[in-house]
Amino acid sequence: MTRAVTFPHWQVVAQSWLPQEGPAEWKRSCCPTCGGAPGLVEIRKQRSGVENLTASARRFMHCPFCGSRWAGPGLKCPACDSTRQGDAKYYYTPDEPELRIDFCKSCNHYVKVVDADQIAGRLHIGLELLTTAHLDAIAQEKNLTPLEICA
Repeated sequence: MTRAVTFPHWQVVAQSWLPQEGPAEWKRSCCPTCGGAPGLVEIRKQRSGVENLTASARRFMHCPFCGSRWAGPGLKCPACDSTRQGDAKYYYTPDEPELRIDFCKSCNHYVKVVDADQIAGRLHIGLELLTTAHLDAIAQEKNLTPLEICA
């Protein structure tokens, strides 16, 4: 109940305090505004060079509670902070190449990921969380746990 009542306040705080890509110096997986766990990860390709020959993905975490968006660490588990090679895994279906589930083999926590470059128009986080509920069902079948508490 407390979260629902204070949600509008936290949204205003996030919009006022944070620049579009979040604080540049923030290196943690939890929300820089309210401390919540990310509910969705957005990936975008970052082109380099004049010819745009190489691309690397940037990860942006989204807080479902306050609406904050911040640049997230690369292949680091948001739950246990594992960076061990082989711990970062994912599931996807060929029918929806723009959606996937990233999970940590070490702690079995997952987060839903949207490839924003493949989505037409603006990304609406609340809508994406609702329309990707089937990914939560897939994750439950695989015995994965959603992020609820920040590391």
